[in-house]
Amino acid sequence: MMYKISKNKLMELLKRLGKENKLIAPVKLEKDVEFAYVENVEDIIFDFGNTVKPAKDFFLPQSESILLFTKDQIRANIKKEKRVLFGIRTCDLYGLRAMDFVFKDTVEDNYYLEKRKNTIIIVYGCSNNCNDNAFCDSFFGHTAKDNFDIQVINIDKDNFFVEFGSDVGKSIIEKNISLFAKLNKEELYKVDKIKNTKINKKTLNKDLLFDNLNKKRFGHVDYWKEISKTCLRCGACTYLCPSCFCNNIFDNSESRIRRWDSCMFRGFTRQAGGFIPREDLFKRFRQRIYHKYKWHKDRYGIDMCTGCGRCISYCPGLIDYFRIIEEISNG
Repeated sequence: MMYKISKNKLMELLKRLGKENKLIAPVKLEKDVEFAYVENVEDIIFDFGNTVKPAKDFFLPQSESILLFTKDQIRANIKKEKRVLFGIRTCDLYGLRAMDFVFKDTVEDNYYLEKRKNTIIIVYGCSNNCNDNAFCDSFFGHTAKDNFDIQVINIDKDNFFVEFGSDVGKSIIEKNISLFAKLNKEELYKVDKIKNTKINKKTLNKDLLFDNLNKKRFGHVDYWKEISKTCLRCGACTYLCPSCFCNNIFDNSESRIRRWDSCMFRGFTRQAGGFIPREDLFKRFRQRIYHKYKWHKDRYGIDMCTGCGRCISYCPGLIDYFRIIEEISNG
């Protein structure tokens, strides 16, 4: 069943959900829109393209104590708080899905999975292109098809299309049904058009990209050196990516801490004795491209890139990753 809800009633719904859960939503922080814990629903931003940072920080924090040490005990620090995440765009939603496979693989990572299990996801499908560097339509699309509890899509100034994608989402709507109304035929047509009309300026043939990565390019050293020469090794492309999950673990006297790491850092692959297998920058750059567009899909059968375009928009070295993968796709 599909519904619509006015902006005021959507805020009321979030207010109700916030009474039993911690509410995470996009807010204005200085000049940027970012996800944050929200006390007052009036602070929520509805008119935004995309946040600078993805929502992954609330599932895989940039720094997190995973074990706590005392004199007599070592205790797992697993967070089980109930949360609602509102406003996550489709690219970030499918970034979480890509990470789900990793943290469920072989040994389940309950630090991540408990946060996923205890978070209600209300995805905010896009009705317009969020920025000129986005190419999400080439991967998962600008509206969600699965992996959410509720999806809302802005259909006019004051109204949102609403659908549920899980039993949890269905239950939320049924318990608050007085806030919702049914869509008329014109609105149903508009929603269908939003879902099925591509909105990006950039388009990629991802299957051709995958095939060409399989066949060639890895050994083209001069090519990788040329396209990586302006890389500043800052890690922005990985830190701002909704699906990059690499991390490092270290201990202090009180806890074991997990922190984000980046395959672009020189010491990422440092081994005992100080040997670094990927000492050269171009090798680390190539590693990231192959992991993002080939090796993750080889292993899990799902794309790791979601086409959000942040790696292009915020690269201080002005590296156009779309141009690179487009070149590889075209041979």
